[in-house]
Amino acid sequence: MATIRKHGAGWEARVRRKGHPHISKHFPRKDQAVRWAQQVEAEMERGPYASLSRPVLSVHQALTRYAEEVCSKKKGARQEISRIKRLQAEPFSTLDIIELRGFDLARFRDRLLQDGLAANTVRLHLALLSHMYNVARKEWGYERLSNPCDDISKPKQGAPRERRFEGDELQRILDETDSEMLQAILQLAIETGMLRGELCTLHWLDYKPAIPALKIQMSKNGSSRVVPLSPRAVELLEALPRSGELIFDVEPDSITRAFRRACDRLGIEDLRFHDTRHEFSQQHCVAYA
Repeated sequence: MATIRKHGAGWEARVRRKGHPHISKHFPRKDQAVRWAQQVEAEMERGPYASLSRPVLSVHQALTRYAEEVCSKKKGARQEISRIKRLQAEPFSTLDIIELRGFDLARFRDRLLQDGLAANTVRLHLALLSHMYNVARKEWGYERLSNPCDDISKPKQGAPRERRFEGDELQRILDETDSEMLQAILQLAIETGMLRGELCTLHWLDYKPAIPALKIQMSKNGSSRVVPLSPRAVELLEALPRSGELIFDVEPDSITRAFRRACDRLGIEDLRFHDTRHEFSQQHCVAYA
């Protein structure tokens, strides 16, 4: 039987059940105490309660461990680290992994969609979190941990987008942003058709001016590919400073935010960075028509 009571500046949850040790925990909010108690009782229903033998682990801490032990071994580590940072910035990251519920993630999902993120982008955030819970259950000793991602529906893929830059929208965005990096990335994306994540992983060693081309070491489909460069793309690359190994030392989400801020200031609606792909396709068709 669970008891929730006010305790100092916070709340105490206490669970007593025959055949199990009495257990209690303190929380800053009542709803956190209630959810924890419900989870503990559910675990006790399934069998011997084993949570006392494991250390307390917040979602934030679990994501850090996942980044170190799992993401670091993946070829797309840079993109996954970017998603982890976004998840760790959420209020629910302070919760113990046992406390996170589908309700929290449903609100997170809906807010990302309302902010204009593509359904697939939201699915990738949830997929990462879901895999982290599975790893914690299978490999970190949290055998009875339930996965909150299983309790919510994932965003459905929408119809293919047909939005393109209209009129002088591209030039207005280039003029509006204070980020020279965004200006270069935006124009290079249009010239090459490369994805945001591909641009952010480019090294100067991948630039082959003699060909001229860029070699993407790991593309979206998991293999490398060579991207021929137009004279304009070469001009953009040659104008960039070479201050490190990466051509663009920036997180993919930072590009999206800078692009969205410029569009918001200009009152440009329903335009995403990914729509540069349509511009490249159109140029490619015209060039070979």
